[in-house]
Formats: sequence, structure tokens, C-alpha cells
Amino acid sequence: MADSAESNQTLIARAADGDEDAFRVLVGRVHGHVRRWASGLAATPQDAEEITQDVLVRMYRNLSGFRGESRLTTWLFRVTRNAAADHSRRGRRHRADRALDEASQLPAANAEPLRRLHAQGLSSQVESVFRSLPDRQRQVLDLVDLQGFAPVEVADMLKLKPVSVRASLFKARRTIRQSILERHPELTEGYST
Repeated sequence: MADSAESNQTLIARAADGDEDAFRVLVGRVHGHVRRWASGLAATPQDAEEITQDVLVRMYRNLSGFRGESRLTTWLFRVTRNAAADHSRRGRRHRADRALDEASQLPAANAEPLRRLHAQGLSSQVESVFRSLPDRQRQVLDLVDLQGFAPVEVADMLKLKPVSVRASLFKARRTIRQSILERHPELTEGYST
């Protein structure tokens, strides 16, 4: 993004007012950045392309809300992280649905535990516990376990000491694990706490 922030601000204002040419120029300036970030956050090149397209759509829809308090690239990085997390959640739901479909074709004795867990709302329980975590633990768990960043990278991103990141990650995982095991003690078989 060699052009000045002022010219970006002018383009943003014009694009927010509906100037499609200004929006095309902005897309040309940021597309490579967004694609690289998405590639770093995605599991496959196809996922990265979907995330990139989602970010550009979000940029188009929300450009009028961009207040210029940060650089355009800083804002788009946050949008990309959020889009990647959303994409990852959709993918996990799709994989869980596919696993449940496959389980329905197994003999009843093998499929019953999976059906029971799904019926008891395990994923909604995990999501609920995740939302109730303290902000730092939720952020760290999201960045490490959902987005795939290394704890050292997360420490740099969040301006924390690596030991603080590891401690937050441990506490978040422990809280979620304890919640699941309290509701589903049958899962403790073969698992040491």
C-alpha cells in the first residue's frame, strides 16, 4: 500500500458514498494483503479464497462505518481474522454434521455415544463456555486453537509474555474440558485429568 493514508481516506469516503471506481481501486490495493492473511489463517487455498471474498464483501458493506481511527490495513486484518474464525466454525459444524450422518449408518451400538452427545448439545455447551471465558483466555484460545497461530505468535500479536499466553491457554482448555466432563462423565474413560 504505497499510496498515502490520505488518498486511502479519500477513496474510502468516495467508496462509502457509492463510487464503484473508488471501491475497485481500494480492492486493488488491499486484495494481496487480505489474500496473504487469509492464506495464513486458512486450512486450504480454497478456504483462503473464500475468506478473502468474504472480507471484501464485509469491507464493501461496512466501509461507511470505518472511522479512520486506525489504518485501513489494521482494520482489514481484524476483519480477516474474524472472517477466518467464522469460516472455521462453519467448517467444524459441517464436519460434525457429516460425522453424525456417517454415525447414523453405523451399527447402533457404535453410533449411540455420538448421537447422545449431539442430542445433548455438546457443541452449544462448548460454545457457551467459550463465550463465558475471560476476554484474554477467549482471545488466546481463539487464536491458538481455532486460528492455528503458535503461542509465541499470539504473544507478539497481543503484546503479552509467552508464559502468559500459555497460562491463559491452559486455563481456557481446562475450563472447557471440566465443563464437558461434568456433563458427560462417560468421556473420562481412558482420560487422565
